[in-house]
Amino acid sequence: MAAERDKLLDWKTSSSDSDRALDAWRLLPVVSVGNDRKLLELRERVIQLTGLRVQSLTPEEAGELAHSRESYIWVFCNTVELDPLTYLASTVRRYSPESRLVLIEGPRHVGSEAALFHRIIEPGRGVDLLLATLRVLAIEGVEKERWAG
Repeated sequence: MAAERDKLLDWKTSSSDSDRALDAWRLLPVVSVGNDRKLLELRERVIQLTGLRVQSLTPEEAGELAHSRESYIWVFCNTVELDPLTYLASTVRRYSPESRLVLIEGPRHVGSEAALFHRIIEPGRGVDLLLATLRVLAIEGVEKERWAG
């Protein structure tokens, strides 16, 4: 666990231009959506180690937030059923086009709904891939805001 924490801290404290962009984007919180409370809690703790703010919600709890115009990085767990997943992702895309959506793919998620997501991750690929994905999406968001502003 100490080695994993060191990796996370290295991820958090590097000093390149993209990392400075990421520091600015850290103001954008992560919303983790799933049905397995223990998995959500574990993912939340890992993401928090990077300095990102994260809120864990069930699909039912996420419904209201999905209508927000605020930007978030949304992480959808493979435990979310297809209908609520499609509804939430399309709602976020409609109300908050600046938000970024990540799907941790499950056996029920293999269709047109994939187009709703900026990135799709296979489950079991590890924490490093999830954190790297969050980093890429965060930097893309900063670059997009920089060009728009």
